[in-house]
Amino acid sequence: MIHDIATHLSTLTAVQNVVVQGTKVVVTVNIDDNLYTLEVNLGGRFPSSLPKIYLVRAADYGLLPHVCWEGEVCYNDGEGVCIDITQQKEIAEHALTKAIDVLSKQGDEDFYDEFEGYWNKQDTIQPVYSLIEPGDKVRELRAAVNNKNKALIAFLPGEEDTLPNNEYAFLHKCTSRRTEMRAFYLPLESCIQPPLPGQPIEIDILENIVDLLSDCNRARWDDILKHNNIPKPALYLLLSQPRPGGGRSLFGITVPFANSWLKNSAGEKYKHTVTPLSINHHTPEFLIQRSGGYQDIAGIKIAIIGAGSVGGRIAEFMAMCGIRDLTLIDGDIYSIDNLYRHVLDSRHVETNKAKALASQLRSHFPYISITTKPEFINDPTSCFDNYDVIIDVTGDPTFSRRLNTKHREIQRTSKPLLLTVWLEALGLGGHVVLSDGLTEGCLHCLYHENGKEGLWNQYAFIESGQSVTRNLTGCGGAFTPYSAMDAAKTAEMAARMLINRLRNLTTKDHYCFWRGDDALAKSERMSTSDWYKKLGKAKTDAIDLHKGCSLCRQTA
Repeated sequence: MIHDIATHLSTLTAVQNVVVQGTKVVVTVNIDDNLYTLEVNLGGRFPSSLPKIYLVRAADYGLLPHVCWEGEVCYNDGEGVCIDITQQKEIAEHALTKAIDVLSKQGDEDFYDEFEGYWNKQDTIQPVYSLIEPGDKVRELRAAVNNKNKALIAFLPGEEDTLPNNEYAFLHKCTSRRTEMRAFYLPLESCIQPPLPGQPIEIDILENIVDLLSDCNRARWDDILKHNNIPKPALYLLLSQPRPGGGRSLFGITVPFANSWLKNSAGEKYKHTVTPLSINHHTPEFLIQRSGGYQDIAGIKIAIIGAGSVGGRIAEFMAMCGIRDLTLIDGDIYSIDNLYRHVLDSRHVETNKAKALASQLRSHFPYISITTKPEFINDPTSCFDNYDVIIDVTGDPTFSRRLNTKHREIQRTSKPLLLTVWLEALGLGGHVVLSDGLTEGCLHCLYHENGKEGLWNQYAFIESGQSVTRNLTGCGGAFTPYSAMDAAKTAEMAARMLINRLRNLTTKDHYCFWRGDDALAKSERMSTSDWYKKLGKAKTDAIDLHKGCSLCRQTA
């Protein structure tokens, strides 16, 4: 098959010569009167994945965009590719055509936009975490170094950086049983030339780095050298340079026994190896953007009342979306009974839910700030101070209606958003009401029928007057039957609605629901409401709130 593929590739316009070498097809191509020799690697996972293509003697061509240090031509990032493995000749043709296209489009700007990708492919590269926010001044840093092999682990944040919270697990991993060493951050004014493909880093790169500092930063660096402030075992440098497309590239080097070279007046040959560092970015902006969060709403202050199965998931979703200021309010204790439907793990059993959830979230998300109130709220009036959003996940309709009334009665031109979230038993569904307290639409709308306020929620899925609680051990063990998937689905719906509102993707107050199957309810001989039946096959929807509500129509 490889010879068949080689024969097929020889028919392409740009191809001048083809040779088969084991599992490789070596192809000579003519691109704008320049000859390139490419290796099409048909071993490994081919044809289940696209073949890797390497530029032979890549150093002869200098620095080319999308050609990595080891000579690989990056013609595809491998994401979202669907391959018909029966069409091997066509797969190889597609790959080679794309590689030729990459080589035909050359420009310095493209190369330096992709600088980190090139730098990080060096064979001696050492991965390092950086919790530093790149700035424009030379400054001293702290570095965590492995006690055993003295390898650099991370550049640690200082007073000028956003500090992770004290419970962040990964920070403890970086610093536990590690030695802290001094390091330095050097921001370059323009882009440095890295080693050519396949070539090692030479000590001369240090001179090039200093030459690319601004006059002010060079003076700072000279002052450090003047006072003999270079650590003796090794010089750890975190470097940044401008990207033509915006932002800055981060990379680094470790220079062993740098003092011996910096103070070498006899011109002796430097005998040690300079190690390139690839930087794993660890700043709030990068992590939020990289994970699909929203930096534009990171500063929103949210209070969540109720840290149960649904509230816990909502808190987690808010953190994952990039929200960095949460208040968790709940006086309940996390019991072993909820282990299979709560986001909390077993370490937190017999602990206050709000405190336990805060601890777990702080451990997971480095830059989150969480205030806890391990208490039940008796007076809803106190809930509306200092927050942009209040999320009520108590599942207590009496409290929720009191909270909604107070929200309406507050005399302010600007009020926090109020999100009320609750779950139906037996997998029948979940509900969310979002109100701004100023315009029409609120929780009370759901309790009106024909212009009259009632005691029962007219939009409930279970017919009123039935007991939905169950118990396995007697009266003291009563619980509402629903699954973790029901809780997660309701939390996701609530979180998505809120995020869309905060990001101004929608400005209308909503009542949203998801409607589940009634098979379990039927097996329990529970009757569903007329509203549930009326919805038919609708699974998720948003509708206008009832027009007969006296509360929000009077206060709007």
